[in-house]
Amino acid sequence: MKKILLFILCVAVLHVNAQGLKFGVHAGTDLLWYSAKNNPPFDESKIKAGFVVGGDVAYTFNNNVALASGISLLVSNGQFSALTEYYPVEMKFSEVNVKTMSLEIPLKVGYTFRLGSGISLTPMVGVYGHYGVDSFKGDVVSCIGGTSGANTITESWKPYNGYTSSRIDTYTISPIKRWDFGCSAELKLTVKDHYVISAGYMRGLINQDDYYKINNNSLRLTLGYVF
Repeated sequence: MKKILLFILCVAVLHVNAQGLKFGVHAGTDLLWYSAKNNPPFDESKIKAGFVVGGDVAYTFNNNVALASGISLLVSNGQFSALTEYYPVEMKFSEVNVKTMSLEIPLKVGYTFRLGSGISLTPMVGVYGHYGVDSFKGDVVSCIGGTSGANTITESWKPYNGYTSSRIDTYTISPIKRWDFGCSAELKLTVKDHYVISAGYMRGLINQDDYYKINNNSLRLTLGYVF
């Protein structure tokens, strides 16, 4: 009899836990730009669009506190320019294009506000880990002879391998690092308990190269579905 009661209790606990545990999927756009500690010679960065797809897992407690994680696959596009390190300061790289594919795992906590039947709003904050799986060829536009751009060369590079100009061996870019760790803030709107619209900001904390010391920043907009 005790074993039967214990079994019923375990099933009841698992049922309660399952009610709060949800799985989902998402897809959307990731708008990436760089900031840098070594500025100048880092010049500026343009916002470039990439895309993200992934799966989600979330648990909401009875007090509406929510925990969330999952995994995302990102294809990111970045672009920046850089100046020379010596006087007179002139344009060195007028355009450096960075394209990578990476995996990202977040850990977030938030609070769910019930706005009506099947409608909720959940602000969340958290951290994430990011690993670069591969990088794709992109263009590096080097200015030979200064800002005027009278003589430029365009060569390709793979960001995880680094770059050295075929014309001037001092024109180099160190390899972009594969690992990143950062913090995030997100706002999720859930409609009819299943359809999710999410907007978030991600800030990388690890310098992504050895010289310019660039950091990742991104705005992410996704649509999702909760099963």
